[in-house]
Amino acid sequence: MTGIEPSIEATRACLMPEKRRCLFVTDQRGNHWVQSNMSMGAMWARAGWFIRLMGKRGIIASKTHWIELLKKYDTFELVENEDGSHEVRRVSGNDD
Repeated sequence: MTGIEPSIEATRACLMPEKRRCLFVTDQRGNHWVQSNMSMGAMWARAGWFIRLMGKRGIIASKTHWIELLKKYDTFELVENEDGSHEVRRVSGNDD
């Protein structure tokens, strides 16, 4: 091994067809924040989906607040795969 081979889990995750995805930020109180970058109907649909997978609702952040959250906290992505499984991936982080 050269040390650069992907893990079995990473390979499986890359090969799994994705059904839906959503960025979110978790603050120091454990609140999950999501973007307000879609129509009201789409936000309602995402809200139900987010609760179903995460067990907790996502609070909708205004565009200005979302930018501030991105500066302060790690950003994650909730991904639902075609087979119904889901995972949370860290997208970026605040190293402060």
